[in-house]
Amino acid sequence: MKLDKLLKNLDYRGEIDLSIDVEKISYDSRKIDKNSCFIAFCGIKTDGHNYIKDVIEKKPKLIIVDNDEYMNEYEFIIKVENSRKALSKISSNFYGNPSSEINVIGVTGTNGKTSTCLITKKIMDSMGQKCAYLGTLGFILNENVSSTGYTTPESLELQSILKLIKDSGTQHSAIEVSSHSLVQERVSSTDFDVAVFTNLSQDHLDYHKTMKEYFNAKAKLFRNLNNNSTSVINTDDFYGRTLFEESKSQRISFGKKNKSDIQLKKIEQSISKTQIEMIIMGKNFEFETNLVGEYNVYNIMASIGSLISLDFKIEDILDSLSKQTLNIPGRMELVCKKNNKYFFIDYAHTPDAFKQIFSNIKKVKSKDDILCVFGCGGDRDATKRARMASIAEQYCKKVYVTTDNPRSENIQQIFSDILNGFQTNNYHLIEDRKKAIETAIDSMDDNSVLLVLGKGRENYQIINESQFYFSDSDTIKDIVYES
Repeated sequence: MKLDKLLKNLDYRGEIDLSIDVEKISYDSRKIDKNSCFIAFCGIKTDGHNYIKDVIEKKPKLIIVDNDEYMNEYEFIIKVENSRKALSKISSNFYGNPSSEINVIGVTGTNGKTSTCLITKKIMDSMGQKCAYLGTLGFILNENVSSTGYTTPESLELQSILKLIKDSGTQHSAIEVSSHSLVQERVSSTDFDVAVFTNLSQDHLDYHKTMKEYFNAKAKLFRNLNNNSTSVINTDDFYGRTLFEESKSQRISFGKKNKSDIQLKKIEQSISKTQIEMIIMGKNFEFETNLVGEYNVYNIMASIGSLISLDFKIEDILDSLSKQTLNIPGRMELVCKKNNKYFFIDYAHTPDAFKQIFSNIKKVKSKDDILCVFGCGGDRDATKRARMASIAEQYCKKVYVTTDNPRSENIQQIFSDILNGFQTNNYHLIEDRKKAIETAIDSMDDNSVLLVLGKGRENYQIINESQFYFSDSDTIKDIVYES
């Protein structure tokens, strides 16, 4: 691609021959060759500008920086205000602006992103309207699953994926949009037709520092929408109401409040299904789903709002929803049942997610004992750890504290932070996660529920710089079926 097209709508300083042809783009200095464009930006751990001398030796067609210090280092170099934002723009240009040719639904919020995206995808698929998914569980296109390593990939990879979706003939995509990706401009050149806000509660404060900064990160998705796009917002949430009031796009609200466009009126739950009564755009509807928990009803409302935004009929949406079994991997997933013992895994790793899961299980299994196994990730927000312990103690007969991707942080420090949240000694500290799960299962009586929380379908543990295979689901099955 010639530079006049690659750099279209990009503000930059520096003289460059726009007829130069570039064959590939990279922000990884190791992948650069003489036909490449290299974009240097400052990451969390390393700064790409530090590798410019190595890149120059490979004589690339163009180097893009956002630091004046390097402007005289090479003949073919330009400066932009923000390299990450520039990467997003030129990546979109390089791949032909694919998001402008497909329907893109972006879902953001602390909890519910994965479930909302997958519910939306499965409803569309069942109606013969193929929908791709991109998020925590990877990239799903035509039932083929690929790992991406991030909830929302870097903009270069994101635009490549969007082009794959477009080229496959798939007209719809549901994408999880993380707060990190918004701050780092990964989606700034993605054309979103629908933006969904699920909720906001404490998480990632190791990165954002304050709830205000965390909210402003999420709000970027909605503040950048054009007038033809639609915001679908949970207005039961304090931050959601703020977003709804300031939104300049078209808007759909959902929640329990009387003025919501999609209003939850009544739910009746069991361990295996939920009956729902809603008012949707002024009309009353009743339907049933196999998903359990009020939080999942909110995810369903978010999905309904997204589909209405894309002109799907309400009756068709609900008909599809009622006819299929929705299984969300690692989200309140029933791994197995033995006699009257239930074994669930869930990705829950925030105080709000803990409260939602425990309170809903208590509603549908009020006479059963609840046990849980959980840990807290290392090198992440430490301030939520004690709160999670406090909530677990409130609802559970027994709590087993263990490891959950401690990374480079001292495991004993993580445990200390967690234990500060307990008011009693009704917990067990077992560092080995497999042993913790095994001990919890061995201690279960009839009519009990075990929740193994934090990892969902993750199949690894990260300890220091090493990654080891570990699956909560496989571990539970091995122990239960061997006993």
